[in-house]
Amino acid sequence: VEVGAGDGLLSYFLNECLQRKGKESTNDVIAKFKSKRGRKQTVKQQRKTSREEGTQTNDGAVPQIVATDDGSWKITPYSNASVENLSVSQAISKHGSRDANHEPTQQKHVIVLCSWMPMGEDWTEEIRNGGVAEYILIGEKDDGNCGDNWKTWGNPDFLFSSQDTKGEEMKHTIPHKMDGYERNDLNHISKLQFSRFDSSKSRNSHTVSFKKVQL
Repeated sequence: VEVGAGDGLLSYFLNECLQRKGKESTNDVIAKFKSKRGRKQTVKQQRKTSREEGTQTNDGAVPQIVATDDGSWKITPYSNASVENLSVSQAISKHGSRDANHEPTQQKHVIVLCSWMPMGEDWTEEIRNGGVAEYILIGEKDDGNCGDNWKTWGNPDFLFSSQDTKGEEMKHTIPHKMDGYERNDLNHISKLQFSRFDSSKSRNSHTVSFKKVQL
């Protein structure tokens, strides 16, 4: 689920890529069976063979990315993109990992994506409260202009400039850690990013994952 998706282009191209990768994976598996058996197999036969050999076939099922945005910035969605008119709270309520009674459900493995969260705002608390498995943030991190440098990123240098919402006794605990999430800076992806604020000498755009720790 992408929140604050704007024109929906990011989700659109990610879905295109995932669909293409899914088809390539399926074709690779089919080609493997054709080569191994020397004959064509139906999908049913491929599944039977994969069970016998302890392997799995990919039937082309790939994750579907849903773009959501509340429309507050008046951004017109890309002509081929589908963007649900939902706020962050509404998107997490509809697509998150908790049921109507706010209880965790095992049927959903939800990953939330947010690109360039507005400066000074923090959406991650609502995202974590939705019980999602992981959320991925794209943009400037720690001391930049995306999100709240303490609530969103956990930068202690900004602890006292950010009003704590979880009680005085907890305010020195990094928010995502307090909620059971582990941070992982995806440097291999960040190297491929280039924003309008970057140059050949300075790059500030990053991708960071926050994943729920399994106890």
